[in-house]
Amino acid sequence: MTQLEFLQGSLALVFVVATVILGLKFVFKYFQYRRFELILMAIMLNSHHLWAGAISFVTYIFLGFALSPPIYLFLVYAFMPIGFMCWFYMFYHLVKIKKIVSKTILWYNVVAVVITESLLIYFVITDYMIVGTVAKFDMQTTMIFIIPYISAFLPFLLATYILFFRHCQKSEDQKIQWMGKLIIFGLVFRLFSSMGDAFALNEIDVIIIRTLVIISSFLLYIAWFMPKFVEDWLIKAKREDFENSIGKKDKVKDFLKIVSVRREFTQGEVISYRKQNKCLVCKQKTTLFKYICDCGALYCNRCAKALIQIENMCWVCNIPIDKLKPVIFNEMEEKGVKIDGKEINLKSKKTILNK
Repeated sequence: MTQLEFLQGSLALVFVVATVILGLKFVFKYFQYRRFELILMAIMLNSHHLWAGAISFVTYIFLGFALSPPIYLFLVYAFMPIGFMCWFYMFYHLVKIKKIVSKTILWYNVVAVVITESLLIYFVITDYMIVGTVAKFDMQTTMIFIIPYISAFLPFLLATYILFFRHCQKSEDQKIQWMGKLIIFGLVFRLFSSMGDAFALNEIDVIIIRTLVIISSFLLYIAWFMPKFVEDWLIKAKREDFENSIGKKDKVKDFLKIVSVRREFTQGEVISYRKQNKCLVCKQKTTLFKYICDCGALYCNRCAKALIQIENMCWVCNIPIDKLKPVIFNEMEEKGVKIDGKEINLKSKKTILNK
């Protein structure tokens, strides 16, 4: 095994392990927040071409043989269209553009995935050399295959990246703006570093390109679950995104008082608010990041976080908003409500219903 082959195989394995760990974190977060986008992100993170190099490296180290070229090439290209479809599905549900446009993008890519996967299987079975050549833990693709493959997805990927970025930048919340930037940076890094990986010729190329691919995955994770120190460093003002979105401290108190007063909703009202993309609590249009209860009740991100701290209960069906925390309800008492690290005193209800 040469030094270049060892770098190719070991870095592929490191990347696979990293994406599996990050993917599991997204899955665990799904059970906490019940947002299907987190499952899609877990699939996206693990839909990459380096599975082939990692598996081949492991089989060579422990079993003494590398994957055969047809299987290797199939693993390189089989998963990426699945990741693309997850992104387009997320885009379709998160970004509000004309439905005819978003549906056209979605269905075009469904057809593109079916065609590219079918052609890949056909070429791998009949003549894998049309797809590319394999050298242990790396491969060189052919122009006759890669150009149509990239052309099928690249224009729509770039278009949706731009639309998603613009959608996030329209928000007044600086955190959402930065989340949009980091997600797009991560996706662009991953897209072009994956394309460049097929043309890496020496050890330095491999190290640089594989490092960029690994960084792209961590950017996507940080974008969705931004640690407080990263948020403070990026926003600089060191104010909670909750306070940023609604103004000064007195407005925070007023807002929490509104959140603490429950009201009844008919099913028709719930459906109406959902169709208008409005939060049940503050009556404002929801942004990209929101909470949708199993009953269909829609809450903006800041109201959902406030409700979790006050009573952790959906106003419509009374089930917990955060499934990992108890519901608090009943007797009124003075309570310090903590929102993203800031404690605010107000009258709240307290009695644990479920744990």
